[in-house]
Amino acid sequence: MDEIEKKLAIIRNHMREDGCDTLHLRGSDWFSWITAGESNAVLLISETGIADIVIDQETATILSNAIEAPRITQEWRIPHMTVEITPWQEPYKTRHGRIFSDRPRHNEHRMPQHWYQSRYCLMPEEIIRYQVLGQETASAMREALDLALPSWSEHMLAGALADALMKRGIEPGLILAGGQERMRAFRHPVPTHSQLGLRTMLVTCARRGGLYANCTRMHAWSELTQEEKEKRDKVVMLEKVALDASRPGIQLGAIFDSLAHAYTAIGEKDAINAHHQGGITGYLSREVIAQSQSPCILKAGMALAWNPTLSGMKIEDTVLITPTGTQRITQDTQ
Repeated sequence: MDEIEKKLAIIRNHMREDGCDTLHLRGSDWFSWITAGESNAVLLISETGIADIVIDQETATILSNAIEAPRITQEWRIPHMTVEITPWQEPYKTRHGRIFSDRPRHNEHRMPQHWYQSRYCLMPEEIIRYQVLGQETASAMREALDLALPSWSEHMLAGALADALMKRGIEPGLILAGGQERMRAFRHPVPTHSQLGLRTMLVTCARRGGLYANCTRMHAWSELTQEEKEKRDKVVMLEKVALDASRPGIQLGAIFDSLAHAYTAIGEKDAINAHHQGGITGYLSREVIAQSQSPCILKAGMALAWNPTLSGMKIEDTVLITPTGTQRITQDTQ
């Protein structure tokens, strides 16, 4: 069975178990998952796109309009699915029975939350795509930082990263670029015309084939101060606590609690409240954000992005959970 056939079987099994006659998928996250990496996104910031997918026990149909359907039929090769053109003036088509959707409208029911867990564990084909995405995202980060100068503005650095990502066919879902002053003041330094200075923090949530590679890099053009070295060592230690605990069978909330204890141990008890610590990633940059009571149990094949942070210092990479631990995929191999 190929990837799409396996995923359709998973969805149809959920539908039978939960009494769903028809499933209407609208989100870009679910679209990319069920089509093995195609994208219905045109407006990148939108949660939905130019095509939906309707699934029942016999058929799977891609619904799009006359603007987009020719491109879909000519450029995509999606087995087990047909393309149906719907008028752009009337995108909703009435269907009968009990209808579920990831983003329900009209008489539809919201898709049960436990269905989402089906996509958290990645298939071998997805893992291969993810590993390549992670490596290329890290390479793009290095390219942008190698070009950057202290005299650059934050906008210039963000633009260099966007260029490096798009050249690799990767969509910049998010880019943060903070210079020496603003990266100390804000956990999320949205780029401005401010000059970088001798320090910068560069952050991206980079998407290709629906999958997100989340990555943060710190860069300095002069030797770190003793205070900066201590903060660096602390966030590295915090990340190690999270990664060491990220094993199959461990509850996500338990890892968050381990991080909370680690923050307290280094004298930064309140810092954990200044920014979320990451969690499960995949077809959303944050599929599940870790909290103390997060019940999700980790399994091999899931992806995580932990991002411990202190004022002016942050660390983040995307990792895959293996049977024995974690594999960092946003690692520049050059």
